[in-house]
Amino acid sequence: MAALIAVTAGSANAAPVLGTGFVVAAEGATCQQTCTASSLTPAFLNNFFTDASTYLCAANVSGKAWIAGYQTTASVCTTTYNSTVINATQYACLCLTSEQTPGLESSTGAESCDQTCAQTLDGEVGTAVQPDASLPFYTCLPGSEAGIHNRFGYADDQAVSYTLGPEALALQEAAGVETLPAESIPCVAAAVNTTATYSCFCTFEPQTPASSSSSSSSTAASVATAGRKLLF
Repeated sequence: MAALIAVTAGSANAAPVLGTGFVVAAEGATCQQTCTASSLTPAFLNNFFTDASTYLCAANVSGKAWIAGYQTTASVCTTTYNSTVINATQYACLCLTSEQTPGLESSTGAESCDQTCAQTLDGEVGTAVQPDASLPFYTCLPGSEAGIHNRFGYADDQAVSYTLGPEALALQEAAGVETLPAESIPCVAAAVNTTATYSCFCTFEPQTPASSSSSSSSTAASVATAGRKLLF
């Protein structure tokens, strides 16, 4: 697996900027309490088996970046940075308005979550969830996590090289196919293997007059590729 992507030196010098929709939690407050206090709805996914909720949060790691993480029952946000799992007691929660609907868009790491989420579905426009507005770290969910542990992570918009496994290499050699270095954007989450198979976490909201003025052909194409919605 590829190593965890660190914040670049240039980006680390800039002060982190909390992304749109995130609300800083008061000491000891959960995401449910934080969003409700602002008359908003916390973004979460349920476990298929236990129906327990996992909330989307973000922690300011060492004053360098707001990194996506998850919260279950305790008033902490669990995330990862430089291969270290962090249980932050100071964090922010993603809170949604009544016009926003959360959703997952499948990804293979071939493009940024910013591009993957930019779909139109039933008259609504998708936007990638970006915990830190100053860095291209978008919220993702490893494929093995959906509906189970729901441990949110982040996908860095900077592509990294991935090495094909021995079985794939053997098949390519047997077929006489030239092996080329693969490029992909991985999803990194706490206690989960880095992976290029994941879903981007998006929010959908009604189109504005400006966004709805696009051509019908482009709208039809985006509707065809839009992912599944999540309902509370």
